[in-house]
This record gives sequence, C-alpha cells and structure tokens, in this order.
Amino acid sequence: MRTYSLISSEDDIMKIAICWTGYSGYMAACWQALCACRGLQVRIYSPETRYHYAPEILEKLPIQIFTAEELSGGKLARAVVQQGPDLIFVSGFSYKPFRQLLRVRELKTAKVVMCMDAAWRGQLRQFAARVVYAPYVRRTSAVVVAGERGRQYARYLGYASNRIFGSTYGCDYARFSPAMAVRRKAPEGWPRSFVYIGRYAEIKGLDTLLEAYRRYRRARQDAWPLHCFGNGDLREQLLQTEGVVDHGFLQPQELQEELSRHGAMILPSKHEPWGVALAEAAASGLPVICSDACCSGLDIVRQLYDGLVFAAGDAGQLTRAMLYLHDHRDSLPEFGARAQVYAQAYSAENWARRWEWIIENVMESE
Repeated sequence: MRTYSLISSEDDIMKIAICWTGYSGYMAACWQALCACRGLQVRIYSPETRYHYAPEILEKLPIQIFTAEELSGGKLARAVVQQGPDLIFVSGFSYKPFRQLLRVRELKTAKVVMCMDAAWRGQLRQFAARVVYAPYVRRTSAVVVAGERGRQYARYLGYASNRIFGSTYGCDYARFSPAMAVRRKAPEGWPRSFVYIGRYAEIKGLDTLLEAYRRYRRARQDAWPLHCFGNGDLREQLLQTEGVVDHGFLQPQELQEELSRHGAMILPSKHEPWGVALAEAAASGLPVICSDACCSGLDIVRQLYDGLVFAAGDAGQLTRAMLYLHDHRDSLPEFGARAQVYAQAYSAENWARRWEWIIENVMESE
C-alpha cells in the first residue's frame, strides 16, 4: 500500500478530483483554499449552474464546467480519467453522471469519498435509500456530511463512524467579516432592519416569514423593514407585503456590503440541509433568527446568546423572536460578535484544513 502524506516532497503530488453539482461563491472560496494546500493537485468538475454567478468567482480555479449534453455524452468520465486522480470527491449519489463515474474501469484504483448535505428526517425514501445506494456505499471509502443530522443519516446508510467526516460546506469568512466593523461605526448606530437571503419559495419558509412579519408590524409602530435578497416563485407575495423590500439576486461580492447595512438575519426554512447563508450572515456579525429545520443553526446559533431558534412553520414563535431583537437592540452588537466566533470555524481556510485531514485519513487507511 502506498502511504500518502500532505507534507510529502514536491514531486509526490496527490491528484484530487472534486465532482460537484454546481458552483457558488462560497464553494469557490473553499476550493481556492484547498488548491493552496501543499502536495495537492486539485481539479473541479461541475455541471452548469442555474444561478447567474459572475464569472469572476471562478477565476484562477482549476474548474471544468459541462453542459447537459456533454455530461450525457460521457465527457465528464473522459476528463476525470485523463486527470488520473488518486482520490475522487463526489457530491451525492442522486446525480447520475457522478454515479456512473464509480463504474468506470479506468478509475477503479482511485479512492472515492461521497459528500452529502442530506439530513436524517426519517422519510420513506430515506429508508429505501439504504438498499438503493448500498453498492455505492461499498464503493466509497468515506462520506463527508454537513452536520450532526447528516452524520445520523450516514450511519443509517451503512457508513461506520470512522468513515464519516464533517464539513461539506464552508463560507468566505474573510469576505464577510469586515461588515461587523462597518455596522459598529454606523452614524445612526446598529441598523434597524431585518434581512432574508435565499430562494423565494415555500420550502424556505417565506410564507411563514411574511405572516410573522405582518404580525410584527402590527405590534410595533416603529417596525423595522425586511430586506430580501434572492428570487423565486413567491416574489409577488413578497412585493405585496408592506415594509418588505426586494433586492433580487446579488453576486457574492455585492452581498457583503449589503449585509453591513442590516441589523439581524432571518432564515425561516422548513427544510434546510445546512444553510450557508446563515454562516455568511453570522460571519458578517449579524445576530440570526433561524428555524429548527436549519442544520447550520445547530452549529452556529445558541439561543439568546447570538441569536434565536424557532419551530419551523410557527409564525407566532418567529414573530416573538423578531420582537425580542427589536426590543433588545442594544444587545445586538454583542450577539453579532458571538455569532462571528461560531462562524469562523466554517471559514474557507478552516474548511480546507478539515478536507486535508479527510484526504490524509482516507489515503492512509487500509
């Protein structure tokens, strides 16, 4: 067996293939940090994403993007084979072109790590997944999960504890953290506004948010506005709610400046595998209100310490959380500072360190 080390000589390079179902600003930051690690040759393979990210986020990244036609035509497999990776990261088993990679004869000697953000919910299809995905679980050396609920699901799928690692996602902490200083120095003091970042969809809890916001406005004459960043089918409902401001979809480089103008972030999702937007808001020094369906809330939000957690779908609880932050505005800078401490653990640099650890453990295991 060949033993790999991340502090190996320059002529002993480990080739890493990352097959990811779409790119984003936060993953670009994480990949940049991983590419800077000594002894690794990283290449990223991704289908086209539905979001219109500015091409600058991919600058200097060793990434190859495929159209749907190219993926169905086998171009992905040929590209990965040409790289000849020692280790392949695959984001999930549900994406057919990535599953097919595990059957490619020329890649049989490469170790494979599955990455997932799915959380254990006890659903019927999750029970069935244990049977459907059993061959792929046997083919993979380890799994990377997004949080504790993901760890529970991985165990159910059949992964032993020593094959489960954390840190599917990270955030661009360095980009967002300066917003805290801007907010503290605002002439009018800590901003009086809430902010929502995400898709305008029912699964994101936008209906719960709008109902709670209407109740909040009725309870306070000096109610704060709700600023929303995203797009989706529920945009018209959002526009019809008094006090709500729709800014549309923003590029990652624009979002940091916008977050510095707001006082608290709300993520009301009814289902959220992790929730990078929450980590980004906390990195910017914002107190966070999130539903108990947001898995990143388990890692970052501590009740009445740096934010509040409410029961998903409960507009009454969300209203009370909004009223609490409104009435305790003087405490929000302290809440935000604490949130930053928790968010820093998920910086791109710390994400890369954890992936170094995963790579070393997988490559040195029998």
